[in-house]
This record gives sequence, structure tokens and C-alpha cells, in this order.
Amino acid sequence: MLTWQLWRALTHPPRHNPLFERILHSGLNHRNRFLRTLQVAAVYVCACVLISLIWPLWMINAGLVTVLMAAAGNTIHSMVWASTISSAIARERDQDTYDLLCMLPTGALGAGWTLSTAHLHRSPIFRALRIVVHNLAMAIVGAFLTTMLIPALMILAPGSPAVWGLFLLLVYGVTLAAAAYLDYIQSLTLASLIGMIVPSYALDRINAQLWSTAGFLLIRLTLYLAALIAGFIIVPELLNGFGPQNPAVQISLPLLRLAIFYGLHEAAIAWAWHILKQQFSAHPSDLEKIL
Repeated sequence: MLTWQLWRALTHPPRHNPLFERILHSGLNHRNRFLRTLQVAAVYVCACVLISLIWPLWMINAGLVTVLMAAAGNTIHSMVWASTISSAIARERDQDTYDLLCMLPTGALGAGWTLSTAHLHRSPIFRALRIVVHNLAMAIVGAFLTTMLIPALMILAPGSPAVWGLFLLLVYGVTLAAAAYLDYIQSLTLASLIGMIVPSYALDRINAQLWSTAGFLLIRLTLYLAALIAGFIIVPELLNGFGPQNPAVQISLPLLRLAIFYGLHEAAIAWAWHILKQQFSAHPSDLEKIL
């Protein structure tokens, strides 16, 4: 799957590349520190406003609110990275150094990719979240293995509604955790691609930041809306013919929703990657150096 190829490339950057090392070990100037402070402050204010608005809903449906908070957090975090990456590339263009970087052995696409990954790995937030996401993945595997033990209890206590309810609860819990894990990975991957695409069309750094942020947000909202319509309206309607209390339907529904969510984001990432390859006129050898 393209998502995993790109995610591996993002998390395993060319550390011995001189361009990567230069950006990774360079300090932020005062202007960049000020902009970074503004970004953090804006994210904090948005988080406070969001929590204040949805706090009453937390008492009604804590699970739904938790999912919405995770989705909003991933989106805001990735919007910042789309803006940061596009700003970095646009700055190189403004300084007339980007064309020189494109003459490196990695090619134009490799230069943009190196700029993108270097700014990601320079951030302590990105490094900390990688550890959190890794632990989440291990927890999902453990929860999945635990869920697979429940059918053994069903054999010992056939027809028990309590055991069946516990099994469904674990299935929904595992799929929600998997959705959060996939959402983080695909969100950040898509943000990196959007951040690399936009500077070629923007007039300056400010425009690059604005258009990358707005474009990423629009794509994310479209994907969420499509996933909600397909997973919570179309699929349940199609499965109703088999009976809502059918055990196969009850198990299949959360898994199908997860597959739809993943598939829509995979399609968006494939589309953005296709545009990026065309934009940089990438040669197959350039792609091999990245993937």
C-alpha cells in the first residue's frame, strides 16, 4: 500500500544526506521562533475553544467526543506541518536556492522530500508523537489478540449475551483505536504531500502557507464527510437486508467502516502522490531513492 511506503520513507529519512543534516541541525532564527510561537498559541486557543464547545456532549456520549477530539487534533497537527513544509520550500524558492537543490543526485523530487522530512524530524513534537503512535500500535495488537480469545468463551458459554456483548465491545474498541492510528499516519502523510505540491503554485511564502493549510483542511473535511456518509448511511442500509441483529452484520459493520475510512484516505494520498510525480517530472530512479 502506498500509505505505508510513504510513511516508511517519512520515518526513515536519508540521514546522511548533506541537505537533511544541514536543516536538521540548523537553529530557528528569531522570526521563525516568533511564527512557531504564534502557531502553538493558535493551536492552544483552538483546542480550548473546541473543548469548551463540546464539553456538554462529553457527558452524553464520551466515546463519540473522544473520536472527534482525536480527529480534530490530528487535523490541526497536520495542518501545521503542511504549512511548515510549504513555507520551507517556498523560502528556498524565494532565495533562488531551490533550483540548485534540485540538481542534487536525488533530483527535484528528492530535494523536496528531503526538505520535508528534515523539518519533520527536527521537531520534538513529531519525535514524541512517533513514540506515542508506536505504543498505540502495540496496544492495538494486544487488544486484537485479546479479542480473538473471546470466541473460546463463546464455546464454553454458548448463547451468552454477556459474552457476545463483550466481544462486540472489544471489536468496536479495536477498530476505533486502529482508526485513530491510521488517521494519524495518513493525515501526516497527506499533509507532507500537500505541503510539497502547493509552493509550485503559490506566489510567496505567505500564500504557500495559506493555500497549503486551506487545501489540506478542505481535503480532510471532504474525506471525513465521505466516510461518514458511506460508513453510517450507505453501508448500514445495504446490510439491513440481512437483519440488524445478524451476528455477521454486527461484526462486519465496524470493520467495513474502518476499511472505507482507510480506503478513502489511501485514494487521496495516491492522487496527491500522482500530482507530485507529474509536477517534478520524477524519473523511476528518483522514486527508488525515496521509496
